[in-house]
Amino acid sequence: MQSQTDGTSGSRFRVGVLVPHPTPYRSPMFERAADRGDFELDVLYCEHGGAERPWDADKLLNRNSLVLSGKRFHIGSQILRWNPGIISELRSRAYNLVLIGGYSDITTFVGAAWCLLSRTPYGFIWESHDLYRRALAVRIAKW
Repeated sequence: MQSQTDGTSGSRFRVGVLVPHPTPYRSPMFERAADRGDFELDVLYCEHGGAERPWDADKLLNRNSLVLSGKRFHIGSQILRWNPGIISELRSRAYNLVLIGGYSDITTFVGAAWCLLSRTPYGFIWESHDLYRRALAVRIAKW
């Protein structure tokens, strides 16, 4: 399979994925995407995982993943993650596209803001459901 280039320098197209933590439903998908070989894929995790996760996060990390150093904050039932090195990681890796998994962490907001300011294309990825009625602000944000 021929690899994609970024259209300017002839270098390989680089995709960065920023997600809160390794999960058994996302990690295999990222691994298969990286195995395609037609682009480079890095997965940046805000944290290794927490005690509330029933799976072994070590088994979910792969050759193209990096767990960023940072802190976790609890505000009520909400968990917020802050990884101060996110801007330097995004800058040094020079991605052609950044995919951000989620919208509730400080790090993901800073990552999206950096992409916007640096004119790096980005998008959001997440799984959700409509099983329960959510607050109006949440419904608008997910619309």
